[in-house]
Amino acid sequence: MDKASSQLREFEVVVRYEYERVYRFAYHLAGNEHTASDLTQDTFRSAWEKWEQFGGRSQVRTWLHSIVYRKFLDFVRKTKSRTSTMQNLAVDYGHDTAEPESILVEVRLDLSQALQQLEAPDKAVIVLRYFQGMSVAETAAATQQPAGTVKWRVHKALQQLRVLLKSSHE
Repeated sequence: MDKASSQLREFEVVVRYEYERVYRFAYHLAGNEHTASDLTQDTFRSAWEKWEQFGGRSQVRTWLHSIVYRKFLDFVRKTKSRTSTMQNLAVDYGHDTAEPESILVEVRLDLSQALQQLEAPDKAVIVLRYFQGMSVAETAAATQQPAGTVKWRVHKALQQLRVLLKSSHE
């Protein structure tokens, strides 16, 4: 098998295993299926174009998340639209609770609206840390920020979310 065929097969495996994660991250950032799908496709297109240069210097997942994050920031800059970015966020609060579904729906809506009000970099670190389950180091690599900056952004964003969620219930 030649080098090009080998790289293609390797990349196909990466797409198969990472597509859903990349799409979910894009969806959490963009808030709608159409934009998430476009961001995901653009991410894998860029990854394929740079596949040979990647060379395994970091984890593939982290590298892909950094690409989709940059694509999202480009999208935000181009559209300059910050509306409806997290309207359809599906956060599963129901595993360990006996609360009625109506309360869970209300919590999801409140959280969705609060996340929508965060700046894109703050929203990204919250989504990566709490919805994608990445470590601080992985989040730092994905957003191309120092770990200290990621910790600060997470702390700041959580404080903002607490204030926003508290004010939504007053």
